[in-house]
Amino acid sequence: MNLLILGGTRFIGRHLTVAALEAGFEVTLFNRNRGGVRFSEVETLVGDRHGDLSALKGRTWDAVIDTSAYTPGAARRTAELLQNAVSYYTFVSTVSVYRDFAQSGMDEDAPVSTVTDEEVADVETTSRSESTGASYGRLYGPLKARCEEAVKEAFPGRALVVRPGLVVGPYDYTDRFTYWVRRVGLAGKGLGTEVLAPGKPERRVQFIDARDLAAWTLKATVAGMTGTFNATGPDYALSFGAFLETSRRALNPEAELMWVDDAFLIERSVEAGDLMPWHPVEAMPGWERFYELDTGKALKSGLTFRPLTETLRDTFAWDQTRQGDEPLKAGLTAEREAALLGAWRAESRV
Repeated sequence: MNLLILGGTRFIGRHLTVAALEAGFEVTLFNRNRGGVRFSEVETLVGDRHGDLSALKGRTWDAVIDTSAYTPGAARRTAELLQNAVSYYTFVSTVSVYRDFAQSGMDEDAPVSTVTDEEVADVETTSRSESTGASYGRLYGPLKARCEEAVKEAFPGRALVVRPGLVVGPYDYTDRFTYWVRRVGLAGKGLGTEVLAPGKPERRVQFIDARDLAAWTLKATVAGMTGTFNATGPDYALSFGAFLETSRRALNPEAELMWVDDAFLIERSVEAGDLMPWHPVEAMPGWERFYELDTGKALKSGLTFRPLTETLRDTFAWDQTRQGDEPLKAGLTAEREAALLGAWRAESRV
């Protein structure tokens, strides 16, 4: 297969590129050529989703996988340009497109969020060449929903939309999952032995290893699958407590989990985004069941997951190779965690 990947060097795209090369595909990347990994054996076309697309003109591929569109304008311009250049378009979206998460077991037919034309116009006229998904704030999900529409309009009957949940694993530049891996793995080895565990241990969590997401997305693309699929895991009900306990056993049995109430943390301005997949439902109306999506459609189509312990150990091993002492982008600093644990004890809650 001759495959075009829009993006392809940072996280999800990086794993897609590796998987495609391992499968023997001829791979072309289109990106800004700034940051990320460089694949010497891969042709990279340099351009900008929000500007110059000329490098894509006059070329053909069997299929394209789009990992880098955040605005409907970027998605539409690229999809329309590639209408006759590829047979098939795979768009990597997000579960954040859904209007709310008040119900457990929502499938792909659940209503999606909307964004006004005025909001879209405002976003489209703002320079976004250096943006990531997080930079769009509350509009991230609604904009991705409009991106889906743009792709499906340009490729009727020839589009696959993949909606991943929280994506984790090696090379995750968000550090959300990596925070827990590092925190547990280094407990008593440079960090405190006692690990602040937020909220209720029985609360559900969902996430997917980027390598599993890449493998299934690639297979679905090769098979010419169409439609929309929730893509998150695992394929069983996993609680936050079981996730952290598995982390402790796999990485560092010396770590001690100290569970701290949602209300206590919220009172002290700890936000859910600081400690994902912590999910204080009382403070997040409409998002109560964010980690309880139905993934049966993707599972029936061949989505599989590696053991959680493998994801944990591989992420920890990768994290230990990173250079420097730059703080993580997510999680609590050692000082803040110690202060919170001290305050928790002082209130005689343990």
